Amino acid sequence: TVPFTIDLPVPKDAESKINPKPSGPAKYYVTISWDSDRNGKADEKGDLFIDYDKQFPNVKLSSEPQKIYLKVLK
Repeated sequence: TVPFTIDLPVPKDAESKINPKPSGPAKYYVTISWDSDRNGKADEKGDLFIDYDKQFPNVKLSSEPQKIYLKVLK
């Protein structure tokens, strides 16, 4: 487990900024680009990244803590 917090401000008129206009409910997800091994290069062997195989990183727009699964890029 790597606990971290990200605060993402969402504008009140966020839906009006989506193009093309959604025909149904919108889904939100996160992605990361991280040089977790501190070699000066992000997204390379040895860095942590989202484990899309375990669970797609859909998130709810709320203040509740949410889990995103990570693994080491090999």
